[in-house]
Amino acid sequence: MDDWEDEPHPNTPGTSKRARQKQKRKWSGLQGPDPELLEQRKQLPIWKEVPQFLHEAGLFSHGMIAVTQPRRIAATSLAARVSAEQRAPLGTLVGYSVRFDEKASENTKVKYMTDGMIVRELLNDPLLERYSVIVVDEAHERTLRTDMLLASLKSIQKRRNTKGRAKQTGGEVGKISEGKHNPLKVVIMSATLDAERFSKFFGGAKILFVQGRQHPVKIYYTEEPQPDYVESALQTLFQIHTQKETGDILIFLSGQEEIESLEHSINLYASQLSPTSPSILVCPMYAALSPHQQSLAFRPTPPNTRKCVIATNIAETSITIPGIRYVIDSGVSKEKSYQVPAKGFGIDTLVIKPISKSSAQQRTGRAGREGPGYCFRLYTEQAFRGFRSSSIPEIQRCNLTSAVLDMKCLGQNPETADFLDAPDPEKIGASLVTLFGLEALDQKGDVTPLGRQMSNFPLDPPLSRALLASKSHGCTAEIVSLLSLLSSSSKLFFDPASANSKAAAESLEARAKFRHPSGDHLTMFNALRAYEEITQIEDKRGAREWCNRHFLNERTLKEAGNIARQLRSACDRVEGMDRKVSCGDDEDAILKSLLLGFFQNTAMIQPDGTYRQTLGQKAVKIHPSSTMFGRKVPAIMYSELLQPISTINPSDTAEIIRNELDKKCDYFERARNLIVDAAVALTQAQLSSIRTRRNEFSPSNRLPDGILSHIFTVANDDWATIWGTPKRHRVGVPLVISSVSKRWRAIALDTPRLWAAFDATSSRYVHTFLARSKQAPLKIELVLAPPVWSTYDHFWDHFQPSMDTPSSLLLPFIPHADRWQSLRIHTKRQEDIERLTWSSLPHLETLHISVLKASLGFTAIHDVFAGERPPRLRSLTLERFSLPLTSPAFLSLTSLGLAGIRYPAGSIHQFLRILLPTLERLTLGDVAFSVPHNYDILRSSAPPAPDIVLPRLQTLTISDLEPNAQKYIFASVVFSPLLRLAISETRIGLFPPHYDITLRLPSLLCVRSLRITFAPTKAAFHIAGYGLDTNLSELSAII
Repeated sequence: MDDWEDEPHPNTPGTSKRARQKQKRKWSGLQGPDPELLEQRKQLPIWKEVPQFLHEAGLFSHGMIAVTQPRRIAATSLAARVSAEQRAPLGTLVGYSVRFDEKASENTKVKYMTDGMIVRELLNDPLLERYSVIVVDEAHERTLRTDMLLASLKSIQKRRNTKGRAKQTGGEVGKISEGKHNPLKVVIMSATLDAERFSKFFGGAKILFVQGRQHPVKIYYTEEPQPDYVESALQTLFQIHTQKETGDILIFLSGQEEIESLEHSINLYASQLSPTSPSILVCPMYAALSPHQQSLAFRPTPPNTRKCVIATNIAETSITIPGIRYVIDSGVSKEKSYQVPAKGFGIDTLVIKPISKSSAQQRTGRAGREGPGYCFRLYTEQAFRGFRSSSIPEIQRCNLTSAVLDMKCLGQNPETADFLDAPDPEKIGASLVTLFGLEALDQKGDVTPLGRQMSNFPLDPPLSRALLASKSHGCTAEIVSLLSLLSSSSKLFFDPASANSKAAAESLEARAKFRHPSGDHLTMFNALRAYEEITQIEDKRGAREWCNRHFLNERTLKEAGNIARQLRSACDRVEGMDRKVSCGDDEDAILKSLLLGFFQNTAMIQPDGTYRQTLGQKAVKIHPSSTMFGRKVPAIMYSELLQPISTINPSDTAEIIRNELDKKCDYFERARNLIVDAAVALTQAQLSSIRTRRNEFSPSNRLPDGILSHIFTVANDDWATIWGTPKRHRVGVPLVISSVSKRWRAIALDTPRLWAAFDATSSRYVHTFLARSKQAPLKIELVLAPPVWSTYDHFWDHFQPSMDTPSSLLLPFIPHADRWQSLRIHTKRQEDIERLTWSSLPHLETLHISVLKASLGFTAIHDVFAGERPPRLRSLTLERFSLPLTSPAFLSLTSLGLAGIRYPAGSIHQFLRILLPTLERLTLGDVAFSVPHNYDILRSSAPPAPDIVLPRLQTLTISDLEPNAQKYIFASVVFSPLLRLAISETRIGLFPPHYDITLRLPSLLCVRSLRITFAPTKAAFHIAGYGLDTNLSELSAII
């Protein structure tokens, strides 16, 4: 482990011979083929010294030297600076390669690249034999592609260096000997590297510490938290400008919007400064800026001027901005995150979060590069102590879909790959689900020919899928243009919010010229088409003025043109794909192609006018900047959350989803335990989409219980043997059998290790299943009758061709009643219920009985519940039949749900009193107590009933009750003890019109949430004791 002091580079003019010799000795430790780790103890530009030394030493002349950076701005700017120092045109001796842009040639010896670009090169060059040295810079940032690259380099270096070891001769390092492969040198560089951990990962790699020159930086904290850190940064800047000596300022903010807002404010206030005060030159810096605009920050500051650079975290490392003496640190940054819900597909988010301590140190160090400096932290010292030591690696928090596809194409298993930090299993599972839906993976989890074609495009998998879909829809030319816009790094339209009101109105008017009725995607396409036409008749200046008049970002349009050229070149390499094929005016072809890529990003309108994901549970909202804002259409498609958005044909959505449902889910058969949850999420998400299709065929807003498949688990390893699964795969093998086109009968075993969906249409399979499952607790759901609305044959013929069910299906479970933990029965036969003997169900905790024929009367149900109740029964739900109110089945319940139940008028108090001891949750839906139609409790001659007290009730849900029954209930029941015990949520839903409702809630202030849903009505709503009168149609919530 060596320790060096910083010295000038040996090629620096004026450097002494002794200094040059010392510099060469310093880097001589890099001459061997083994991996090296360089940790900068202080800020030091080793990003240029190391590649220059390796190149000038000529020790690795058999290939290029690649220097990876996590950001494109760093790769391009560093390449430009090193090329200038070498006095060679950029793209000759020194070049760069970033997404959609490359300047390199056959003579290039040192190439600066983003880590994503070199990972993509692995697809065509798995051993990276074009390179002799890979220098991974800023490794501490732990981007997703950096971690992928490190895992690959560890394997590649072992293979290439097996027979190519360095030979020591005469005390000097000899040339690398030739083996089967030319050896590969790996150098890991970072300023805040966890060196010991990286060294262990690379098998004990040598660590070289480099001491740089760092001037002292004085740190200031705020005394109080600063919620509006942008305003605080503005005030701090002008305090520095008016009170401190000369020196440029660097401000760290989270994103482009904040930077542009602060830039506008600075320019506004700077114009009001004294004429004798130095002027302020504002230089924004973020990834979406053009290279020319970014270069302004690196230029020398003009006389009598103070430069103010406002940047995102791209200015933390890699790039060095000269002249910075003051740093203002907001303490936040935008962080990518990928949320995997319980149902549906994952969701990408970009949220503002506190930075880590290492990032704060990096930002502080920016002020001490050229002399003593100052750092103003816009947060308290206590807040700093609460920061994480380092950021969570992207591989554990980001969308892995593109990375998983690349690994699959490389023949790597994302579940077992040797990463520095293992990725989140849920995120791997969600990525596999997405790729399967995009048809990039087959049933066995192998890459399909379509998936390999997708990997050839420098696009995210959904965009690649849409591009390949354009081949069959005959719209490749249009899709290429549109995807180039979607892949651009900045927005197409200027945000009116950043301008004054007049400009905002002009911007909206200009955008209206391109507006397409289908939404944002074709609106963007219209703008691009108009720009291309203008460039044919106008010079560069005229085109720029046209863009300014129409509030279009010309840089985005030019960048889209460059991207489109690369995509067309990639299309030429795909067999049968013609990049010139156009659909003309058939705009539906464009939307259908996009839909195949973004099928998971669709949403359907709900009865209340909101949108909910088709494959998932999330509610989505349309961003105000979208052309779809304020419009109500049946279905929408979005390429990312918020925007762009387009309206789509619901039948097209249904077709796509139906195709997804028809795919065989046994794709997961060979998957490991870590994607079990993903298998479940896929099945549940696919089947939940039927609910949306259901709205096309029936006026009902929900499906009857029992028509969806249910996932269940099996604990015993032997269970896998009946599926022919090899022994090594028995533990954690998800067995998901998609049988949507058949009648589902679902049985659930409550264990976490093995998942399966079981189509129990045959009692023989049930016997086998029960024998193999041994003593595992059983969760059973049996649908012993078709849905009550099964007359909609044109729909159900596709999904449910066989509606006949033998009632004998229940019989095999009877001998195993002592294992029942949960039972849900949907039936129209009295005999099915009579077979149950409650005294033989010692472990039954949840019971749900639903009669699928409303006119059916159960006379023997009294006898069924007259026996001993299940001792552990806690949750009971009854639908559409009567039950004796004195039944012991009610005792000790914590949850009760009643729907479609009819009771005599005088038994409401008796009914509720039975539930007093333990009931915590009560749900009443479509319950009537046979109250006379003209009954009015306030005028009744009968003596007033005593108040009913429910002491432990925490959640009350009431919906679809008859008006008189609601009057009766609310006039007879007091919920005061309930509310004093801190109720968590009370919902009262769907009140009919033509009556007033009074709730007696003496302790309303204890209610945490009272949500009221209703039909449009003029009925009044009263809360006794508080005098709150409001129109129901205006009342949404009371907190």
